[in-house]
Amino acid sequence: MSSDTIQQPKISLTSYSSLLKQIPKSGDFGTGSGNPAFPSVQSAKTYPQLVQVIRKTIREGKLRAQDAVEREKVRTSWEIGKHILDHVLLNQSRAGYGQQVVEKLSKDLGISRTELGYMVEFAKTYPISRPVGKLSWAHYQKLLAINDDKVRSIVAAEAEKKNWSRKQLVGEIKKIKSSGKTVPVKIPSAPTLGKVGVYCIVLWGKRQETGDKEKPKKLQIDLGFRSYLDLPDNVAVRLKENDMIEFDPKVLSLNPRPLSLKSDQFSEADLYTYEAQIEDVVDGDTVWAYIHLGFGVWQHHRLRLRATNAAEIESKEGEQAKRVLEKILKFRVPSLESRRKPKQKVLNSQSETQNSKLVIKTTKTDQYGRYLVDIYLNNVHIDAQLLKSGLFSYRGNE
Repeated sequence: MSSDTIQQPKISLTSYSSLLKQIPKSGDFGTGSGNPAFPSVQSAKTYPQLVQVIRKTIREGKLRAQDAVEREKVRTSWEIGKHILDHVLLNQSRAGYGQQVVEKLSKDLGISRTELGYMVEFAKTYPISRPVGKLSWAHYQKLLAINDDKVRSIVAAEAEKKNWSRKQLVGEIKKIKSSGKTVPVKIPSAPTLGKVGVYCIVLWGKRQETGDKEKPKKLQIDLGFRSYLDLPDNVAVRLKENDMIEFDPKVLSLNPRPLSLKSDQFSEADLYTYEAQIEDVVDGDTVWAYIHLGFGVWQHHRLRLRATNAAEIESKEGEQAKRVLEKILKFRVPSLESRRKPKQKVLNSQSETQNSKLVIKTTKTDQYGRYLVDIYLNNVHIDAQLLKSGLFSYRGNE
């Protein structure tokens, strides 16, 4: 035997068996039994048991992979929604831009408008950071149907604790809504209704050089909705910037004298109040309308209710909310023939509100470029009726 050869010791079967008994069992390594770094592995004595164990291991691995994918879906969906919200906010001066960018993203990215809508709503519902937990993106899509933040948090916690499937979650949400077991909705007091025909005087237009002198900016009437009307000289000489005046909005010319030139009779709460005609109800909190700015000026805008939220139109609750708004506004879907009529005729054929006084009050736009409005029908604010239906939530003075 060569001196370089190492002779292996001979171990009998008996001694080999005793050595095996001294090796710690799986799961007993590290800090003790149950150490996640060394999960317990079931031994299979027979071949059928081996097949069964391996199949179980594959199933468990797939489930772990699916859980990881779902967690990433939640994160990705929230981040996409946040990117869209931030981008639209940076471009909020462009009316209607939010809706346009969602439609364009849908085409460019191959993501449905509905899915993008859920992502945006998800980021709005959780504005600070995305929720962290075991719930899937499908779960959160359904949770968005719950408008009350407190109720949504309670249901989400129960869903995670009891490991509800998406189907179970939908069933529980239906039970909650049908039983009325929600946090009581506080009906807010209606904001002060402004006065149709009251406008603010502003200085508008760029200064133009005429020889050695500058031509001053002209006084104009701020009609709202980024529209302005020049004042005739015989009226402008009696006014100054920030004066509030009352005109008869039905006159087509400013040659008649204003009804009132006294600013102390009015306040900012009287401004941006208009008669309007609903053209279409998009969903529970959005409408298309023709708005009479006065002096024969009509504009067509997509309007968002300022203080109330409704569920997405794709959901059953969203469809119900839309019908509630249509009923309150006495809106009926126009015929194809009436849709082809000129605007003035359409205004008189779209809804039964032509026999009622519908007034809107607005001051700003939301992140999608829609004007936020309060709607009054026969001088009654409609929000209280919406909230009493149980299908809307109050989002406050945004």
